[in-house]
Amino acid sequence: MFETIKSKKEVIRYEKGYESFALWLKERGTEEVVREAEEVEDRWSKGKVRRIATDSGEFLLKEKGCGLIRGCRLMREFENGLLLKSAGVPVLNIAVCVHARKRRRDYGFIPYVSGSTTGLHIIKNSSWTGFSDSFRKRIIGEVAAVVGSMHLKGFVHGDLNPSNILLAKNMKDEVRVFLLDFGGVRKGSSFSVRVKDIARLWRSVSATISFRESIRFLREYIRLVGGDLRKFLAGVEKRLRKIRKG
Repeated sequence: MFETIKSKKEVIRYEKGYESFALWLKERGTEEVVREAEEVEDRWSKGKVRRIATDSGEFLLKEKGCGLIRGCRLMREFENGLLLKSAGVPVLNIAVCVHARKRRRDYGFIPYVSGSTTGLHIIKNSSWTGFSDSFRKRIIGEVAAVVGSMHLKGFVHGDLNPSNILLAKNMKDEVRVFLLDFGGVRKGSSFSVRVKDIARLWRSVSATISFRESIRFLREYIRLVGGDLRKFLAGVEKRLRKIRKG
């Protein structure tokens, strides 16, 4: 799924198709590139992000240290993203992941999609209620399709929330939805693990999205993966009660 370039200072792993960018990082030195990264205001996150513009395109930068117990979590996210992508799940994954040996720190480079925004931005800025009902239906349907696709492939996300759902429009004004952040992805297809995923998403949007729209999402999801609406709803409510109790 990925190729590797090794040097004394770093290990560069990259998705096929990003070799030129990986070689450019090796030539320039990843940590030097990171120091020169531009900090910009962006709709992908809560505020400022670090963005890198290259001849190979624009990339958003993520970085995390490697712990003694949890290991290199960003590398795990890189591998999980490629795993989901190879299974046909719509994701926007880390394309290149670099491990700096001396600092024991990982750097992930995610292709930047112009004109896109996360669900977090929509909720944070109260944009949801400003959309037409038909457009909200489209978004709900697309999100249900992506989550359903992941579950049908035998994976659960582990951290479904608006900040990990990316919305993008193409030239035809069609909405595309992609999943982000795959550090908690694992294999699982039981009813209980699927319900946990749905409940986490349900809880994170409850202050903005109406109960009726949440049911609409659940109907679309069940239409894809199968199952009983009442059973799923009861499972989600049970999980939410457990979360509230702490």
